[in-house]
Amino acid sequence: MRRGGLWVARGVALVMLLAIIAALAILFYLRSALPQTEGRLETPGLLQPVEIWRDGDGIPTLRAQNETDAYFALGFLHAQDRLWQMDSMRRIGAGRLSEVVGSATLNLDRMMRTLELYRVAQAMYPRLSYSAQAALAAYAKGVNAQLSTRLAPLPAAFQILNYEPEPWTPADSIVWGNLMALQLSGDWREEILRMQLSGRLDEAAIDFLWPSDSPDSPTTLESAATKVRTSTAVLESLSKALPWSLGPKSASNWWVLSGDRSTTGAPLLANDPHLALSAPGTWYLARLEWPGQVLAGVTAPGVPFPIIAHNGRIAWGFTTTHSDTQDLFIEQLSADGLSSRTEQNWEPLQIREEVIESADGPPVTIQVRRSRHGILISDAVSEVKDILDSQVALALSWPLYDPESRSPEAFYRLTKAADRTEFLDAMRLMSVPQQNVAYADGGGGIGFISAGWTPIRRSGDGSRALAGWSADSGWNGYIPFEDLPQVFNPEGGTLINANNRVAGDGYPYLLSRYFPDPARFERIAERLAKQQSFNPMEAAAIQLDILSITARDLLPLLLSQLSAKDRQRPEITALAAWDHKMSRDRPEPLIFAAWMRHLMRALIADEVGTAFDDLARPDRRLILRILEGAPEWCDDVSTLHIYEACTEQVATALVQSLDELRSRLGGDWRQWRWGQFHLAPFQHPVFGRVPLVADALSLAIETDGWDDTVSRGGTALGWSDPNRMFQHRHGAALRALFDLSNLDQSLFMIAPGQSDNPLSPYYGNFVTRWRDGHYVKLVGKTTAQGPALLLTPVQ
Repeated sequence: MRRGGLWVARGVALVMLLAIIAALAILFYLRSALPQTEGRLETPGLLQPVEIWRDGDGIPTLRAQNETDAYFALGFLHAQDRLWQMDSMRRIGAGRLSEVVGSATLNLDRMMRTLELYRVAQAMYPRLSYSAQAALAAYAKGVNAQLSTRLAPLPAAFQILNYEPEPWTPADSIVWGNLMALQLSGDWREEILRMQLSGRLDEAAIDFLWPSDSPDSPTTLESAATKVRTSTAVLESLSKALPWSLGPKSASNWWVLSGDRSTTGAPLLANDPHLALSAPGTWYLARLEWPGQVLAGVTAPGVPFPIIAHNGRIAWGFTTTHSDTQDLFIEQLSADGLSSRTEQNWEPLQIREEVIESADGPPVTIQVRRSRHGILISDAVSEVKDILDSQVALALSWPLYDPESRSPEAFYRLTKAADRTEFLDAMRLMSVPQQNVAYADGGGGIGFISAGWTPIRRSGDGSRALAGWSADSGWNGYIPFEDLPQVFNPEGGTLINANNRVAGDGYPYLLSRYFPDPARFERIAERLAKQQSFNPMEAAAIQLDILSITARDLLPLLLSQLSAKDRQRPEITALAAWDHKMSRDRPEPLIFAAWMRHLMRALIADEVGTAFDDLARPDRRLILRILEGAPEWCDDVSTLHIYEACTEQVATALVQSLDELRSRLGGDWRQWRWGQFHLAPFQHPVFGRVPLVADALSLAIETDGWDDTVSRGGTALGWSDPNRMFQHRHGAALRALFDLSNLDQSLFMIAPGQSDNPLSPYYGNFVTRWRDGHYVKLVGKTTAQGPALLLTPVQ
C-alpha cells in the first residue's frame, strides 16, 4: 500500500510538473508575440529610414524623413500593438465576422452587409484627393510590412480562433469611420422605437417621452407621421439588430478657453469623447514627426490620420451634435417584391445578393435591396416576413450613402491646417457623422463648428417614419456649410459643448427635435464660472468632476414626496446631507442610483411595455415633468380599479431599491459603496469569455461618476442581467487638454493601455491612472532616452 501510494504521488507530481512546463511553454510562446521595439529591421515598401522610440508607457514617437514614410510607420506600429483589434474591426464593418467566429454572429453580419458600410468605404477611396489616397495606401503598406516581416507568432486571439489576417487595404481604414458614424447616428433606432410605441400609446404620450428642449435650455451658440401596422416582433428585432457596442451613444465633452481666461495667455482646449469601455480600447496615443510637421494626440488603430490631436499649429476635438441625420421611409412594395411605389407609378428596386460564410456551418445567401430612399434596412431582420401589412419595408436614408460623401478627406486636411481658414476648408469636407468640432490655434483663436451634412426635410421633423410614395416626404439637400452652427472668438472667451443643443430658437434650420439632457453642460459652466483664469491642470481637472446635477435637482422633490416616517430612515437622512458627488467609496450614490432605477420602472414601464429596455435610463427632465405636472403617468395601468399616486410610487421605488441592496450587500447600509457595483470591466472580447483566463486577465476597477456627471460613468441598468447592475460600460476612455502656449505640454490619458495583447506590459497599464485623473505628455524622444527601433528600406 505504501509503495502503491508512493507511485500514485509520484505520478500526480509528474502530471503537475508537466502541466506547469506546458503552461510555461504556452506562456513563453504567447509572450513571443510581443513586438520588436529595438534594433534594426528591413521593411519592404519604406522609402527612407524611420526611427521609432517608445517611452515607459509604450507610447511611440516616430521620426520619418517624409510624410509617406510617417504614415507607413504608423501602420507598422498599429499592426505591432493592435493587429487583432484592427482585423476584428474590419471584419465587423464588412460583415465577415462569422467566417472566423461561426454562426453566432450571422445576424450581425446580415445587418452589416445590409448597411453596406464596407461597400461605401470601397467607393469612397477613389473620391479622395491624391494626397489622402497616398497616405491611406502608405499606411496599408506599413501594416502589410509588419505582417510580412514578423518572426513571432500571431497574437493569441488569432490562434484561438485559428485564422490568419488578410493583407490590409485602404478601405479597411475607411470603414472605421463608417462604423463610428453608425455609433454616433442613432436616429433610425429612435424612429423604430416610436413605431413600437405607437401600438400602445397615442401621439401625445409618445411625444411626452421625447420632450423638446425648453426655450431657455443652454446652447453652445446663444442666439407628419404615417402610421403603418407592423409586427412588434419585427420592430424589436430591428431595434436590437446591432450589439450594444455598435449602438448609439450620447456623451462627450469639450470646452475651450481663450488666452484671456488662461494663465498661460494662450487658449486651452479640453476634450473627452465618451464611448464604450473595452479592452483593447478605442484609442492609441502616438507622436509623428517629419520635416516641417508634427502630429501628436490620439489615433485609432486601423486609421492613419490622428482623430483628436494637434499639428503644432492648431488643436481640435469632437463631440457629437446629436442632429437628426437619418430618416426611415415606409416603402410599399409590389407583390413580387421587386419594385417600390412612387408618387405616380412603381420603380424597380436595386437588388443584389450577398453570401455570408460561416466557420461552423453552411454559407448563407441574403438579398440586399435598395429603393430611391436608401437601403431596405428591414431586410436585415429574419422575421421581416411576419410584417402584418404585406409588401411593406423600411428604407434608411443617411448622408453616408451620398455619392459625394468623403469624410476621411476632412481628417487628412486637419493634419495640414495652419489657421482658421484652413480648418474650415477641412470641415467643409465633413459629411458623417455630424460633429461639434472645437478649434484653437497658437495665434490665440478659438471657435467651433457643427460640421457635417444635416438634411433639409420637405415635411416632418425627423421623429417619425415617412411615406416613401409621397412627394412631400423627401429631402431638399443639406444645410449649407455657411449656415451650420459656428462661432469664432466669442465674447467672454469661453465655448462649451456636452452634446447639448448647439443653436437657439432663432436658428432657421431643424437640427433635431431632441437633444440629451444638458446636465454636463450646466456643471461645466458652473465650474468655469468660479474663476476668471485657469492653468492647464485646473482646466483638465474639470474632466474629473463627479457631481450629479440630477441628484441635486431631484432629491429635494423626491424627499418632499416621502412621508415623515420614511424621511426618518437613516439612509434618507444621509441622502439629505449628501454632497451629490458620485464617489465610489460612498453609499449615498448607490442608494440614489438604485432609487432612480426603480422609479423609472414605476413611472413608465407599464405604459411602454417591451420598449422599456430602451427607455429605462433615469431621465431628469422626464421625472421632473411627471412629478411636477403629469401625475397620470404615476398610475399603473395594469392594476385596474386602483390608482397609484406619485407619492406612492416614489416611496415604493425607495423601498424596492433598499430591499434589493440589502439582499445583495447585507443590512448595514453604511458599509455599502457605489464602487461595489460601479466597476469598469475593460473585458477582452475573446479572453474575457474564457473561464479562469478572464479572471486572471481582469482589468476591472471601481470608478466614480454616473450617467450625468462630467466624468462620465455610463452604467448598465441590469434589468436583464442583475450581475451587471450599474456596471460602468461607457465613458471617457480618452481625456485630452491642449495647451496652445506650448503644445508639447498638452495632456493625455487613455484606457486601458496601448496594446491588445494581454501579456504585454502595456495592455492595462493606464487603468488606475485613468481612473484617478492622471495624464501623460507626448513630448517625443530626446537624446540618450534609451533604445529605439530603426525601420530601414530593403536593400
